[in-house]
Amino acid sequence: MFRLSPFSFLMPLIYFIRHARTRQSPDLPADQWNLSEDGFVAAAALAGKQFWMAIKRVITSTELKTYATIAPALELWDIPHEAMAAFNEVRRSGFTASQAEYEAQVQQLFADPDSSVDGWESAADAVQRAMAGLNQLRANYPHQNLAIIGHGLLWSLVRVHLLGKSHVDPAEWKAVQFPDVMVWRIEKGEWRLMQDFEGIRRPRKEK
Repeated sequence: MFRLSPFSFLMPLIYFIRHARTRQSPDLPADQWNLSEDGFVAAAALAGKQFWMAIKRVITSTELKTYATIAPALELWDIPHEAMAAFNEVRRSGFTASQAEYEAQVQQLFADPDSSVDGWESAADAVQRAMAGLNQLRANYPHQNLAIIGHGLLWSLVRVHLLGKSHVDPAEWKAVQFPDVMVWRIEKGEWRLMQDFEGIRRPRKEK
């Protein structure tokens, strides 16, 4: 896990956290899904990480799964919280019958950022709203370390945008685990990657 330097308070840090694993409920929209049993266990483990000592504010998307992921940390560390729709997952019109079809849609989303895939929000539009949210947070809390709990597709898109790349590598999206943490530092107005998502840093070994 990323270790803060003694001078980190001079250079605000943003922790991007993917929500914990969910329990898929076909009778509910995905933004209303709660965590699975494993997800609740992971959320409790996340709350025990020492980096929370340096976090001054927690932001979630407006989706239940992100608040459920961070609820144990909010209780343990007594950190102020707010929800922002800017960090909701890429808007999707529905889910296909198979995982293979869904992954094909995701690959198309990444490959053609300016286009809508089967009625989905475009990658470009999703990045634009997320960056607007980040700019708002930077204006409101310019000297605070923040933790933002969001979603796999959106964070993959934001990551490549901040890295100056044009497209997400689908393999890297699939490597991001639940609830992985990515850390960026804002230095002289520039974004600098301090810690990548663990799943990308340490690829899973094929069984």
